[in-house]
Amino acid sequence: MQNIANIISIQSRNQGGSIPSTFAAFLTSDLTATKGGPLTYTRASTVRVPDGSTPPVLQTVGNNVPAFGGLRCVTNNIKGSANNLAATGWLATGGGSGVAAVVTPNYIAAPSGILASRVQLDKGAGTASTDFSEVHNTCVVSQGLSLWAKTNNGATVQVVVRPVSGAYTVITITPEWKLFSVIDNASAGYLYIGLWGAKGTSDTADISVYGVMAEVTTGRVNKSPSELVPAVTSQWFASLNSNLGITTYGDSLTGTGVPTTYPQFLQQLNTGQAITNKGVGGFKSSDMLTAMQLGGVYLQDTLILWIGVNDISFDVPTQTTKDNILAAVALIPHNRWMIFGTLNWDYISWPLGSSRYNQVIALNSWMATAFGDHYFDMRAYLVSLYNPSIPQDVIYHDNDSVPWSFKSDSIHLNDMGYFTVAQKAHDLLESNNLNILPYTPLVSQGVLVEGTATNIFANPLAPATQSITVTAVQHVLSFYGTGTITISGVSSGALVGTGANNRVEVAFTPTAGSLTLTLSGTVTAPQLEISPMGVATSAALSSGATTTRAAVVISEPSTDINYVGTKRISLDWTPTGYATGTDQYIWGTYVDASNYTAMIFTPPTSLIMRKRIAGSNNDATLTITAPTLGTTLHVDGYIMADNTLKIGATGYTSATNSNTTAAQVGATIQLGANGNGVNQIQGFLKNYKILGR
Repeated sequence: MQNIANIISIQSRNQGGSIPSTFAAFLTSDLTATKGGPLTYTRASTVRVPDGSTPPVLQTVGNNVPAFGGLRCVTNNIKGSANNLAATGWLATGGGSGVAAVVTPNYIAAPSGILASRVQLDKGAGTASTDFSEVHNTCVVSQGLSLWAKTNNGATVQVVVRPVSGAYTVITITPEWKLFSVIDNASAGYLYIGLWGAKGTSDTADISVYGVMAEVTTGRVNKSPSELVPAVTSQWFASLNSNLGITTYGDSLTGTGVPTTYPQFLQQLNTGQAITNKGVGGFKSSDMLTAMQLGGVYLQDTLILWIGVNDISFDVPTQTTKDNILAAVALIPHNRWMIFGTLNWDYISWPLGSSRYNQVIALNSWMATAFGDHYFDMRAYLVSLYNPSIPQDVIYHDNDSVPWSFKSDSIHLNDMGYFTVAQKAHDLLESNNLNILPYTPLVSQGVLVEGTATNIFANPLAPATQSITVTAVQHVLSFYGTGTITISGVSSGALVGTGANNRVEVAFTPTAGSLTLTLSGTVTAPQLEISPMGVATSAALSSGATTTRAAVVISEPSTDINYVGTKRISLDWTPTGYATGTDQYIWGTYVDASNYTAMIFTPPTSLIMRKRIAGSNNDATLTITAPTLGTTLHVDGYIMADNTLKIGATGYTSATNSNTTAAQVGATIQLGANGNGVNQIQGFLKNYKILGR
């Protein structure tokens, strides 16, 4: 069977972000097309966040012509585990002078808290490509390989990663955790990690590894991996809006470069985002606080703060510094920020153990406690990177000062130092997911199928109080937000919002005449529609007096049910609304009004497998308990080898019809409709397949 991508309506639980309770996205494998051909999606539509803002989350610009507007799916194709390299799906081998890798799972906790695997490699002294020691994953992946690694014994080693038939890429692994990523645009195959005699300079390696990702990266030229997701898992993420970037606040360590500042280097590493440098030489914590109080839209960016050394230089009371930093952090309206530990002047100016040196250590220790995962000790990190082959670096290191080779004067860094800061900032943004907005967890209910509907609320993109002429039939009013819509005129009542991301709705039947809807507070995406089922359908938004949303029609060629032998048409159905007396077609294939084959739900309790032949119905009818809205029922319709019918559903004894006349089959089979584009269900379909060949 062939996986296809369709437009999916996804229900999401809001776990702290500003996420619509329902939004559309691409998702694969919820519907599965059989060999008859690909499924098609025939509604050209635009799906937006509830306030109708631009650009849309997702739109289709025509039949089956998707345009992606911010969401993306990350899939890790690694088999077994991304972190346990001894799990099923991983194999350790060796050849020639080499021996099989020794893998110890759950060996060490990475800074993220994930337990990494120890991998001990020994290829011996051989120098041929047949001399190797490695571990590989049996996934078949095209192009994108990434992993976190460090050495366990303080050494620096060269290890090779590659797909089975692709290029060898030598990576240098050090005692510090680092993210490695390789794009191989030439081949696809297994992911190998190891030592080969023909590549690199190391004969042995003792490393820890976690977060192994294998991605399809067709068309991507950069080597930045996606967010880490578990093995054999897909998760949805929303990239930052293009108007959001990274803003840095601080003193001359941020604002002054010799000649390049660390934000300028960071811009080179984050080419897709605007980086704004708000650092100013001489700034103390009070100055940074003032700048952030005037920060405006820049506070919406991912923020990096680096402050404190001038407070100590100018004898600002420690508690004042802390209060200023706390007040600055309190201005940040999100969790996408980090703060660096401040630097000390060199050991000549601020000797080890001096009062000002001790103040630096104490301030950084306080920030580590106060800000937890948002804090990074940049001072200690830079000190650790001294070059033992440079005598001055050794002296500086012995006195707990930033390496001499990183400095342009007693306090400021040179280009090497600022690039090192930028590289670490970049890595922290990526590894801590500070530079993306994850929409997780997402639970897909499948493709939302529904008939056409018209929103008779005028200009819902700019909602205002209005009077609407209505008929005496059941209507549903709905909106997102915390405001209220008061109903008066030919009906009465009030619909009260429960949250910016929550959609509220009410069904009512007015008398014919003028209905007044009075808005107060925040009301977004209001919709008033005629609804026999008494439920709100997908938002139809425009600036017009009315907005009509087309029906969803999903179809595939009927090849798979037009052959000799038993056919089983199987899918999962989740109703979101129905009305007694209105048939809903779960699927259908249509010749004409007198000849078709279909599975039908006749509310509230009948599931029917029907062959209509020359105007006569031949039904296998299954009586079920009235479905609970939002509850999934697995249904199966059978056309037996002798052309008799059978219908079944999870938890029910199947029903049959003994007519042996051949079923009438049209050119296509439609999902959620009668085969002729009408009588849609109101609900979700997924896991569609035709079996029995």
